[in-house]
Amino acid sequence: MSLAAVVGLSFALASHSSTSPSSCSGSDRWVILAHGGAGAWQGPEHLLARRRQVLREAVAQGARLLADGTGALDVIETVIVRLEDAPELNAGRGGIPNREGFVELDAAIMRGHDLAAGAAAGLRTIKNPIRLARAIMEQSPHVFMVDRGAVAFALEKGIEQVNPSWFLVPRPPPPASEGKKSGTVGVTVLDRCGEIAAGTSTGGYDTKIPGRVGDVPVIGAGTYANAKTAAISATGWGEYFIRYTAAHDVSARMAYGGASLDEAMKAVLRILREPEDARGGMIGVTADGKWAAHFTSMGMLRGVATFKAPTPRVGIFADLD
Repeated sequence: MSLAAVVGLSFALASHSSTSPSSCSGSDRWVILAHGGAGAWQGPEHLLARRRQVLREAVAQGARLLADGTGALDVIETVIVRLEDAPELNAGRGGIPNREGFVELDAAIMRGHDLAAGAAAGLRTIKNPIRLARAIMEQSPHVFMVDRGAVAFALEKGIEQVNPSWFLVPRPPPPASEGKKSGTVGVTVLDRCGEIAAGTSTGGYDTKIPGRVGDVPVIGAGTYANAKTAAISATGWGEYFIRYTAAHDVSARMAYGGASLDEAMKAVLRILREPEDARGGMIGVTADGKWAAHFTSMGMLRGVATFKAPTPRVGIFADLD
């Protein structure tokens, strides 16, 4: 057998053996957290209410799937697809045009037990980038794809594409005090098999230079999952989340310093405030069902449901309802 054949067979066997089950019934314990981005979150109350409702419905759908035994990756993909298709948020169809007037999308997904990950960036025609990120993780030997190569792979795998104009939707102008308009969606999950995973997707921001990639698809910056620590999805000023490998830093503080998820997340967000007031937020969940959601921006749209409290609680500012 040739070396190429051996490598191909090894990859196929590794991919098959590491795939998470699509259904889980080992435990009653499950958790889902989702976010719709951190920022000033100013605007008409009816729009804020609609965004809260969109997130509430998505978390409720994820909660039902988890309660029925659906696996973590399937839940993350389903929920993020729903958020990507929501024009009220900034991912997929709600993506914000860059300074040249078109939307570029990034996404990533990661599984905790084997550190398997997939990411894609600079997408202009992929309807649901999270689907492509998962396909990269499960159906290729790679972690990160961009631009034409990512699109060609998506075509090969039958992932839906759309005209770039599909992403453009009318938006109310942001208040002057809001500054740079940005946003992201993300989901972290603990399923009934005990698997934790994270996924994140973004449409960028309105002064973005074409070709700029933020923290969302950078594994360890905006997205990270390790069964020994936590699954993390971040949102905020991407350049600083990359420089400080923010999501991985939360995991490292737990693994090497013995910090709790709550302590580690607060510490990392506090450090990010120090250089140039780099604000943002994170959500995360551990394999034993602990969860945290913290932010240093004015607000962060977020929601949570658990096996103990399956009705989603959602909020933007200090409290969850």
